[in-house]
Amino acid sequence: MHDPTPIDIVYLWVDGNDPAWRRKRRAAAAQPGLCQHRAIGAHGNGEGRFRDNDELRYSLRALDRFYPAHCRINLVTDAQTPAWLQPSDRRTVIDHSSLIPPASLPTFDSGHIES
Repeated sequence: MHDPTPIDIVYLWVDGNDPAWRRKRRAAAAQPGLCQHRAIGAHGNGEGRFRDNDELRYSLRALDRFYPAHCRINLVTDAQTPAWLQPSDRRTVIDHSSLIPPASLPTFDSGHIES
């Protein structure tokens, strides 16, 4: 039996091509010990981890088409918003800094952000 209860959806997203974000990431990576501890996981600093191939755009379209009963969509990001994203009362953009203690920022590790 299908459960019609709508659920909230959470996406993590970053524009790895954003020059300001890239400077922030490079500065964090240059700090001694930071990569191994809180900001960038040992295997989490590869370029491919931050590449934007428009997956978010296509995923949101698919979500609306194939699961229109969803509730809120929460987009968790690092002071960024996709330029193409239209305002919606069912969608909220949430900055890392509102979820993560300042002493643990910056962070570029999705595992930390998800926690």
